[in-house]
Amino acid sequence: MPNDLHSYDAPHSPKKGFNRKAGMTAVMGFALATSAFAFTATSSSAETQAPSAPPIAPLSQPQDHQGGIDAAASCKQVDGKNDGTWNIVWSVQNGMNDPAKVTSTSAPALVPLNTAFAAFPASQTFTQNVVTTGSYDLNLTLRSTVDSEHHQDYKKSIEVSGHCPIPPVQTTTLTCAAGLTVNLSGYPVGGRNGYSKDSRMNHVTVTIDGKNPPVKDQDFADAFSYASGQLTPVYATHTARVVVDSIERDYSFDRQLTVDCPAPVTNTVTVPGATTTVTVPGPTVTVSASPAPTVTAVPITITPAPATAPTTAPAAVTVTPQAATAPTSVKAGGGSSAPDSSIPMWAMALLTVGALGAAGAGSRLASTRK
Repeated sequence: MPNDLHSYDAPHSPKKGFNRKAGMTAVMGFALATSAFAFTATSSSAETQAPSAPPIAPLSQPQDHQGGIDAAASCKQVDGKNDGTWNIVWSVQNGMNDPAKVTSTSAPALVPLNTAFAAFPASQTFTQNVVTTGSYDLNLTLRSTVDSEHHQDYKKSIEVSGHCPIPPVQTTTLTCAAGLTVNLSGYPVGGRNGYSKDSRMNHVTVTIDGKNPPVKDQDFADAFSYASGQLTPVYATHTARVVVDSIERDYSFDRQLTVDCPAPVTNTVTVPGATTTVTVPGPTVTVSASPAPTVTAVPITITPAPATAPTTAPAAVTVTPQAATAPTSVKAGGGSSAPDSSIPMWAMALLTVGALGAAGAGSRLASTRK
């Protein structure tokens, strides 16, 4: 029938478009209704219970660092030469952000208790000397001086191996009086001084003035000695060469030596009062005589002894001889007394001599006392 309405389900038909719009409208309506219900329920719940505040996180400490111990071993050297031992250098670093001290140590002689460390990255080194190879350990506990509960434990082990041989003695001299002397000792051979076993020997070659003198034991083990004595001609320039081939290459050497031995020079030196001959080795030497000593006269003062005061002269002594006693009268015959004037002459002479002698003696006595 021409007036009937026909519908098509083609993709772009009006009917199809209508149906899609209607479906979308229904879906949106359902979604809005659901959202409204959910919003209403949430609002109602919010009115009955307030939300709780989030907890406040505590302040955190700065993160510690990785501290620890490092170690390295090497041959100990004295004046640039090995002394046959090893040195282990331990390096300890504090990993905490606090100052710390050592509260536990496995080697108190090396790292004493209470050794102080500043905060990270402070570090200290400790040197340990050992005489044998092997394994060596160091265990430490560093504890904070701010918080006693805060600490770190450190452990380290090191294996000391290899060898630190002592260099051998290598003495070579060339002199006018003794000639060439060679002294070698402490050379490695056959596994000595930590070397691997080797069947070879050390070897030495000696040359003096271009010639090879007879040398005993040129192939030697650990020691060698040689002395040429005074070389001839005595007064000349001499050369020597010593070559050592060691099983340890570092101890091989080639040395050349020279010495000049001039003839002595005789000089005549004149000294006041004598002629002296002086023999001096080497170039001409001038010797000057010392000047003659100067004699200075020293004045001498003679002081006379004090005079002796004269004593008082003795008084003159006068000796008066006593007159001889003679009878004054002689009885005369017939009983008469008359003065006797007849004194013998000898008596008078005797009296005179006695008087004169006494006078002379007194005069002489007076003269001697003056």
